[in-house]
This record gives sequence, structure tokens and C-alpha cells, in this order.
Amino acid sequence: MQTTLPLICRLLIILVIPLVAGCGGFNAPSTIEVKDLGLSLKIPPGWRMERGNSRMLVDSRNPENHFGLIDDCPSAGKNLNSYVDDMTRMDAAGLRSRQALTIGGYPAIELVSEADFALLEVFIQKDNRMIRVSYRVEKEALPIQGPALRKSLLSIRFQ
Repeated sequence: MQTTLPLICRLLIILVIPLVAGCGGFNAPSTIEVKDLGLSLKIPPGWRMERGNSRMLVDSRNPENHFGLIDDCPSAGKNLNSYVDDMTRMDAAGLRSRQALTIGGYPAIELVSEADFALLEVFIQKDNRMIRVSYRVEKEALPIQGPALRKSLLSIRFQ
């Protein structure tokens, strides 16, 4: 019996160490790239790409209610301020804050909106494109998630 216990311990170590070491392979990347936009950003802790689509992010803890999107469209000759004005005109009541920023070397505007949910987003004017990166979470989650989401938005870089 005494020789069996050390053997069992060694077998457990042999089996457990590769499992623990291999867990790193299941972690989501901490940075994603949207190659066609030349954009990269750091993903907030606990978030991941949705089904390999680098333009869609979800909070692993609450994927139905917490998600992010990256989209873009032509600026249609508009400057950043007028574009964002047009985007917010229909729902100005829900707008909580608007702040001009520079992100990745480009002019940007951060908006925080609230309705049945909270929306933290940035609009970035890059050449003749408007790029929008947004995170939607439950309104009650914004005070907790907001700092990590904002850090993610401010991490945006362009190649």
C-alpha cells in the first residue's frame, strides 16, 4: 500500500500538469485585429470574439445582454461632428455624455447613452470612413464594466 500511494501521486501529477498547462490554449486572445480596417484593440477581461468574427464581441459571463460591435461606413463627405450629430439626433434624450478624443491618432467622439441598456461607443473618422466601436451592457452593469470597456476603446490602434 505504501508503494501504491507514491505511484498514484506521480500519475496524478503526470495527468494534471499537462491539463493545467494546456488551459492557456483555450484562453481568448487579449487583442483582436480587424484587418480590413487596419484596426486592433484589446478585449476587456472576460470578453471574447463571437464565433471567430473579429467585428463581434461578447461578454462570456452574459453573452445575451453584453456585446460589442465594430462597424464602418463611408463618411459621405461629412465631418465627424456632423456625422455624430446626425446619428444622435433621433435619440438625444438617451445621451448621457459626449466627449471629443483622439484615438489611434485619429479624431474621435465618445458617447454614453442609456435606455433599457447602456451603450458606450466611439466614432472615429479615419480618412473617408467612419468607424464605430460600441459596447452594449445592462444599465446596472455600466458602473462596473465601464472602466474596462473604456480602456478597450482607448486601446484602439491603426496600422
